[in-house]
Amino acid sequence: MMDCRDVFERASDFHDGDLSDRDCAAFAQHLGSCSTCSEFYRTFEQTILLARTVLVRTPEDGLPERIVHRHRLRIASGSTTSDPTTGSLGAPLRRPGPTSASSH
Repeated sequence: MMDCRDVFERASDFHDGDLSDRDCAAFAQHLGSCSTCSEFYRTFEQTILLARTVLVRTPEDGLPERIVHRHRLRIASGSTTSDPTTGSLGAPLRRPGPTSASSH
């Protein structure tokens, strides 16, 4: 039988399918009988899903080429100073804005 501490320590193993059949059954049984651990594991899974949606992003078209081009221009100009109001390649820093396609 697993207890709350076991669930906390082995949540990743359960999620990844790395527990033995016996431990997997004990883990699931504990989740079914403990609302605190059930809520913990639900939040754990939601966090993983959210991280995947944030981390799996493709750069916009041409971004790598623009970065390399700006870097080469910066090197060619001899600029080695940094300005906290710009990015590392001299581009103004931008905060992400709303992603809506249209505003009526």
